Amino acid sequence: PVDPGCTADAVYRKTYLRAEQRTKRFYQRYPQHVETIRSIVAALDKEPVPLPGGGKLTARRFLQVGLTLGSGSGLESMHYLVENPWMVGEEGRKLSYEFLCKVEGCSSFDTNPLYAIAHESIYCSGPGAASGWSAQRIAGEFPQFDYKKTLQTPGQPVMLMGEHCFSWMFDGDYPKLASLKPSAELVAQRKDWAPIYDTETLRSCRVPAAAAVYFDDMFVELDLSVATAALVGSGAGAVPMKIWVTNEYQHSGLRDDGYRIVDRLLGMAKGEVNLPS
Repeated sequence: PVDPGCTADAVYRKTYLRAEQRTKRFYQRYPQHVETIRSIVAALDKEPVPLPGGGKLTARRFLQVGLTLGSGSGLESMHYLVENPWMVGEEGRKLSYEFLCKVEGCSSFDTNPLYAIAHESIYCSGPGAASGWSAQRIAGEFPQFDYKKTLQTPGQPVMLMGEHCFSWMFDGDYPKLASLKPSAELVAQRKDWAPIYDTETLRSCRVPAAAAVYFDDMFVELDLSVATAALVGSGAGAVPMKIWVTNEYQHSGLRDDGYRIVDRLLGMAKGEVNLPS
């Protein structure tokens, strides 16, 4: 969204539903993993496990591997991640070293701390409102993401998180983030942001432009994208933005098929590709 103020709450109200939709699609393809993930989450909720690189794997941190689902091969990647998470030894069943290494590799927050600190601030345009750990607050509106309640109902699927950051990430789950918590809190509570967008300039745009909108994108809501695109070039004498809405790709479209996507968008902008039809 390009609206003034902080639009994070509106974004997360949409993307929690997207994360739920994508998680359910994963379980539809791999129904055996409803129980697999329930067992992992239940074990971690009872006792977090130290990770090979430091920190601890808690149930809440594990749920963040749902980020994986946002790529084109995300369903398969998640399947291979949880396909065989357990090992049995003299101490009984426990999560394997291989599994813990793979889960650790799914997250880049420790090595890319700005992602965790500044992610919600991208939705702050102009003074007036703070993001205030929006994803964490809005989660309370979606009880299906409360894994503790979910575990109380046998067979109920545990929902995985998407592109959501939380204040607890700076409390030890990610060891390299702990010292940055004061900075993260300053960013989360800041209200005096400079405007990011000039809507009048966007409306008067005369530069031919085209954009791909991924219908099932887990991280970028379709309706919000289409509304923003409709604003660009909507003024008198301006050039409207063209959009190509497709469900062929997930958020990783450019990585998965960049040449085809960019080639089509350039063709649209030049008038060589008749989209929209």
